[in-house]
Amino acid sequence: MKFFLPILLISFNCFSQHTERFQELVKTVERDSVVKDTIFFKNGIIEFIGEKSFYTSNDIIVETYSGESKIYYANGIIARNDMQDRFGHWLWSKYYNRKGVLTKEWIITKIDSRAKSLEDFFASRNHIDSEKTIKHYRNSKKTNELYAYKIEYLTSLNGIGGGKVEYQNEDRKVIRTKFLKEKKYKNVW
Repeated sequence: MKFFLPILLISFNCFSQHTERFQELVKTVERDSVVKDTIFFKNGIIEFIGEKSFYTSNDIIVETYSGESKIYYANGIIARNDMQDRFGHWLWSKYYNRKGVLTKEWIITKIDSRAKSLEDFFASRNHIDSEKTIKHYRNSKKTNELYAYKIEYLTSLNGIGGGKVEYQNEDRKVIRTKFLKEKKYKNVW
């Protein structure tokens, strides 16, 4: 039972970012299949490992990456670790330098959809609204530990993005806050 409980909690947390409206829209959607995908460098080391999900919508096969994926440097050290929901929407991502040290991570804290139907949902990603937090890390000279020196709180709603950026010192105190102007953006999911 000790091993079951942590796995159960992780399962429920992974997709807590989705709004009720999003969940209601996709509750009847079933994946046709899931396949593992692995890409190798010329030297035989794994470059990418992940999974693809396949759906059928209006006789059109929809293919998207889903679940956890990892991207590696040619020397075998992990460069990025990502998690996507079953429809390919990013949930979180962690970036590492060539020494394997975490440099940046972001998490989507809210995912919503303005799609009116499943046809609209699968036709594009322009209906997705989200909130995310991005943390940029540095090594502290005082403690020799990583700390978030820059934290971005970003929103995208109806194709308009905005938010704020906080800069912190090594003691994790906010030293400056910058508010971002709202602007139209291209959806780059």
